[in-house]
Amino acid sequence: MFGKFRVEKVVVYAALCAAVFFNTASQAATVIGSSVTGGLFFANPTINQFDPVNGKVPTGFSNYTSGVPSVTVAEPALEYGYNDTANFDTVNITATQIIITDVRTGPSASVASGSPFTITLTDTAFPDGITQSSNSFDSIAFTLIGSTFTFNSFGTSQPATYTAVFGFAAAVPEPSTWAMILLGFAGLGLMAYLSMPKAALMAA
Repeated sequence: MFGKFRVEKVVVYAALCAAVFFNTASQAATVIGSSVTGGLFFANPTINQFDPVNGKVPTGFSNYTSGVPSVTVAEPALEYGYNDTANFDTVNITATQIIITDVRTGPSASVASGSPFTITLTDTAFPDGITQSSNSFDSIAFTLIGSTFTFNSFGTSQPATYTAVFGFAAAVPEPSTWAMILLGFAGLGLMAYLSMPKAALMAA
């Protein structure tokens, strides 16, 4: 009887821990599998260079495969690519980061100043906060307004490879997650109470 009761306690405890873990994890990894719409704009703000119809998207990128600027975020994958005689630009979205790279190529290697450009990424799965982790561009700005992340490069001074990395803020647990956490702690307290010797329980 005692052994059976003890096994039941272990099962209940494991179930509570698993529920808290998987519910929390589901809140933190929602970007993978979501749909993102990307835009790359140079001097003309109406021409989206991430759109394959403009003929500048190389093979091997999700926007080439999809045929449209809207793609599914996946790992491993490179969501967006653009290539012309002056620039090779890529965007890689992971579960925790947005990585933007600009490689000055071709004739741009002999030009001191690189062209300014803007990248927009719209995804309802983006968390409420995005922070800059690292940057080698000369001058940038970025915003997250609603579900749209906007990155601006104001030009580059020398031919080189430039990279900016942005991290997703940690997901804030939803009310259901908090409820599961509290239930887990309550379960731990109950396990501790039931594990007390009978003499201690009577003295209490």
